[in-house]
Amino acid sequence: MRKRGIFYYRRRIPKQLSQHYRTHEVRISLGVRSEDIAIKKAVSINTLVERDWEKLELYRQETLISNLRTNPSLEMSGSPSVKLTKALKIYLRYKSPSKGEVFIRSATRSITYLIKAIGDKLLTELSRADANAYRDYLLGKGMTETSAKRNISNIKAIINFTCREIDLPLNNSFNALHFNDITEKRIRPPIPPNQLKTIQQECLAISDELRLVIALISDTGMRLSEALGLQVSDLYISHETPHVQIKTHPWRSLKTDSSNRLIPLVGASLQAAKLAIKGKSSSDFVFPKYCDGTRTKSNSASAALNKCLKPRVDEGCVIHSFRHSFRDRLRAVECPSDLIDELGGWSKGSVGENYGSGYPLTLKADWLKRLIDI
Repeated sequence: MRKRGIFYYRRRIPKQLSQHYRTHEVRISLGVRSEDIAIKKAVSINTLVERDWEKLELYRQETLISNLRTNPSLEMSGSPSVKLTKALKIYLRYKSPSKGEVFIRSATRSITYLIKAIGDKLLTELSRADANAYRDYLLGKGMTETSAKRNISNIKAIINFTCREIDLPLNNSFNALHFNDITEKRIRPPIPPNQLKTIQQECLAISDELRLVIALISDTGMRLSEALGLQVSDLYISHETPHVQIKTHPWRSLKTDSSNRLIPLVGASLQAAKLAIKGKSSSDFVFPKYCDGTRTKSNSASAALNKCLKPRVDEGCVIHSFRHSFRDRLRAVECPSDLIDELGGWSKGSVGENYGSGYPLTLKADWLKRLIDI
């Protein structure tokens, strides 16, 4: 079909398979206006759809046969289906070698929550009702919508990977769960300018490791994990334009490709960097209490930092609020939006921004120096 010039793949779902889908037809945008290209893409998608339907039809027929048994839910020996605990083991066996400890803990925690909510079910038994029960369980624990969605994403990854590995039909029960009107989305407010200045002064005066983290983040807009994972060699204090290099380390990955960047050091961040590396060799970590070369302890640091900040900032402000403030402050001095994205490591807004090598370090420093005066 064609809609507003864009071609779509469209095919009605067979009645006997409709229980596995949320709609009565498969409709996918092909993202092109050329009919020739659309036909080629549609053929590829149609092959995948029919392959999926073949698996679902086989599963439907197997279910009809199993219902003839005295105990239809009994897991037959040799059956390819596995329970959630086994699915986690399969997932971690293949995926964890290239990941860190945080990845393993996160996947394990998500499955543990799911088993507490619905029991250790077979993958073939999982239903939409189970997915909704899991969502309600997570929210009932006091999780934010963002945290709940993160756990649900982990579950989808584990289920989909295991289904592919043992040749089971993909289970879509956890896709597109409804959250609207169930919980309010938490918006992190920025740190007010007057509180920001006071906090910076206090942090530099006390200058222990915890407060130097805050000061370093305050005028650079770094993410907490980016700051905690720094080596002394990542700080170029003696350079004609003092700056910090944010790059991937074995103990700390980066959120996006755009996160690899150079940020000039100015104001409180420059002072904090000097204090943090005083007396350390280039191989040392800037914040050894929270990074030991094996992993970066972002969670424990976040809890300690937020506890420290709580009596000094407005309600709802946390360590991540400094990033919100950083962007607002750059807007206030009319900094170009693409430069703001480059400084903060935010994903680029257009394809054109990927061309060239970006803004020179000296120009970045000029814009950041304007923040000190507001």
